[in-house]
Amino acid sequence: MKLSRRSRDYLMGLKQAGVRPVDQMSVTLARQQQRAIDLESPNGPDLQEVRDIVVRCPAGDLPIRLYRPTSEDMLPCCLHFPGGGWVTGSLETDDALCRTVARYAGVGVASVGWRRPPEHAFPAAPLDALYAVRWLADAAPDLDLDPGRIAVMGRCVGGNLALTLAQMAAFERMPGLSCLALLAPVVDWELPSTPNQQFWDGYGLSAAELNWQWSHYIAHPADREHALARPLRAEDLSHLPPVFLATAGFDPCRDAAERLAVRLRNQGVAVTHQFVPGAVHHHLGNSAVTGAIEFLAANL
Repeated sequence: MKLSRRSRDYLMGLKQAGVRPVDQMSVTLARQQQRAIDLESPNGPDLQEVRDIVVRCPAGDLPIRLYRPTSEDMLPCCLHFPGGGWVTGSLETDDALCRTVARYAGVGVASVGWRRPPEHAFPAAPLDALYAVRWLADAAPDLDLDPGRIAVMGRCVGGNLALTLAQMAAFERMPGLSCLALLAPVVDWELPSTPNQQFWDGYGLSAAELNWQWSHYIAHPADREHALARPLRAEDLSHLPPVFLATAGFDPCRDAAERLAVRLRNQGVAVTHQFVPGAVHHHLGNSAVTGAIEFLAANL
């Protein structure tokens, strides 16, 4: 495999901007660096409406950013969990992605500002995810969204939460989700020794950075094996709705995500797997986003 031109440009841009590995920084500095990256990221398309709302929940205020591409009533909706790492991401991190998906899939997107560690370690984020989907199912009619057509999407660690939520929703006997879109998801913290090990460093996300993120997310050793933290390890995945999964060739998380695709298919789940050989974890490229958009439009 060879890096794509866009991936090379992306990595060169990080180097020129002086972006440092987060495992070499404090939490405060890592978050400041991510905010600076977010501010410099390209903007997504203009939409009919983008607004921030606050949902009151037992654990405190849960920020939600709602994206509407048109004024049309009863749009299908997509609950999104932003990536950027367990510690460092925010609603801003995936703003352009949410705008793009809303515009071209023709869906309302509700992006969730879930609680981040170390202030809020596992299981705070999965609990926020569960509360968010319950809120969306109840509030959808008031937002001119269709509660019968809800997808869940997540990028990076947000993909972990999206997958975890789909499992919890089935266990809680909630109304079924229409589909699930996972973009370079982090579905397990353990990186096995494989030929893909050569891509664990030097491509925008290293094994050391992943371990730094996980060490803050999993505060208690007893939670390291919990299926809601490591959704790849769940015994039964057969109840999941159709899944879109995008993986990048130069991504330390790729092997676990590809094992997820195999497990899902073996358990009878419909999987659309898009492999982008020249991409890196944080920069999947247009083809993967287009694939997710087409998948959502077809399944909502």
